[in-house]
Amino acid sequence: MNESFRCPTNIIKQVQRIVPNMMSAKKGGQVERLNYHQISYDDECFILCRVNSKLIRLAYTFMKTKQHFSIGANFIRQLEFDLRPFLNKAKDLYSLRNKITDRYKTELNKAKQNRWATSPIENKYDALLTLIDNVSTINEVKDFTETLKMHADGASARKLMTIHAAKGLESEHIYFLEPDIINYLKGQAKERWRQQEEDNLYYVACTRALSKLTFVS
Repeated sequence: MNESFRCPTNIIKQVQRIVPNMMSAKKGGQVERLNYHQISYDDECFILCRVNSKLIRLAYTFMKTKQHFSIGANFIRQLEFDLRPFLNKAKDLYSLRNKITDRYKTELNKAKQNRWATSPIENKYDALLTLIDNVSTINEVKDFTETLKMHADGASARKLMTIHAAKGLESEHIYFLEPDIINYLKGQAKERWRQQEEDNLYYVACTRALSKLTFVS
């Protein structure tokens, strides 16, 4: 498919390195590049990222500043599932961090020894450690996931999502967090199909935008 009926030409330009022949009859569109300190998120938008840790950090910021947002129920369930084995055994935040870090190192070493992809492991444990870094007690970890449930799915038109979760969806304004992460992961990938997968995710993130695309770093 070489023609987009969703995205205007300025947004299509952002993915022509991946799909060189992609065209659009829809003229215009706006693309901007900002850092986090310059951002004031629209009330209705998608905020997308390749990795979970950035979404958790932003969700925590929105909670603290009492800003509205929504996030997928599947994202919350997976976070709870990943946390549960460690929360059941840890007595405090210090021991929780140590247990997660030790398990992280073990799984990472095993993956490297077997020449498996490490990015799924890094994504999982970086997210858990990001959450821990944003709280002061182990109870706050539990409170975070419970509060997150209040923002599940349709709670707000300002939606935090992984790029995978955004497939098939669209929004007038897309905020694409840390797009360079995809280039980094592509550079780390040894298999051609994994490199292609990162290109595909970059393409998906950009082409959810109906009129405006903001790269945030």
